[in-house]
Amino acid sequence: MLHTRSSHVALVVGLAGSLASLAGAQTLGPSFVGDYSLQDLGSVSDVPANYGGLALKPGDPNTLIIGGGANGSLGAAYRVGLTRDVNNHITGFSGPSVRYGDALYNDGGFVFAPNGTFLHTMYPFNQLGQWKPGTTTDALVVDLTALGVTASVGGVGIVPPNQPGAGRLKILSYNSGQWYDAPYTIGPDGLFLLSAVTLKASLVANPEGFVYVPKCSPGFFVPSVLVCEYAQGRVSTYQITAEGDPVPATRRDFVIGLSGAEGCFIDPLTGDFIFGTYGGGSRLIRVTGFPNPDGCKADLNKDCFVTGDDYDAYVLMFEAGDIGADYNEDGFVTGDDFDAFVEDFESGC
Repeated sequence: MLHTRSSHVALVVGLAGSLASLAGAQTLGPSFVGDYSLQDLGSVSDVPANYGGLALKPGDPNTLIIGGGANGSLGAAYRVGLTRDVNNHITGFSGPSVRYGDALYNDGGFVFAPNGTFLHTMYPFNQLGQWKPGTTTDALVVDLTALGVTASVGGVGIVPPNQPGAGRLKILSYNSGQWYDAPYTIGPDGLFLLSAVTLKASLVANPEGFVYVPKCSPGFFVPSVLVCEYAQGRVSTYQITAEGDPVPATRRDFVIGLSGAEGCFIDPLTGDFIFGTYGGGSRLIRVTGFPNPDGCKADLNKDCFVTGDDYDAYVLMFEAGDIGADYNEDGFVTGDDFDAFVEDFESGC
């Protein structure tokens, strides 16, 4: 399958004719064109083609970990600094990259678990590599075929907090498009110990990385996931179940006209969706329009709207001296908290 994927990239690039035409072909799906915008961030210096997974370094949102030499025996994870504008949106890279750690045959799945363990998918051998927290060397390589994953794997991810199915591990087969739930325990060394997987959904063939859509995002009316669909030349969105699994019948185009959508992540500072391409110039693309992942603080009832109900709820807490009215989180309920709440309320966040 490795040769098939490479041939696919060559065909797409040949038809496109130039890198400029590839970039220009990227557009948002009709349901999202009014709320979101695309920005080509370019290529990362010194990361060998093709790109694999993407993740931010734990505790450092200005350092990107990116897979280079994807699907190959020389594949590795690379580290590069990020530049941001005054609104914290990623605008580019602060210098050349450096090799960061092991990631042989890396593919579209890069994820740092909450405990610091790093998991990366390995194509075409249908394996899952793991680094212990604080290290950059594979301490465990899991045979996914033995667990029931159709060869070979594409993406891996952990459902984030405040999403249906939070904390569950999900695995995507690149070849079959099958989406699995993967029960696990965490060993004393922080590594994920997996048991047999459960098939939850069948998507189109050749999906790669995926992320969960931040709550209250325009155009997403229920909890949803974004999936990089490599062979389809698009990023699609699906509504999800109570366990965080996609519902195939709900698929919509989010970004189309791509060449090799691969790894992706949600920027914790802005909510922006960032994804990379395997082939097509090996570039990173930013999609803005998502809300800050921390949400709107003045939306007290968390219904995605700032209304009089939120104002009335805050006033009741403030007048009662409830610690929930400590808006600036200084340990006291004072007029400063009320003023800060009103400022956010009037701005609509």
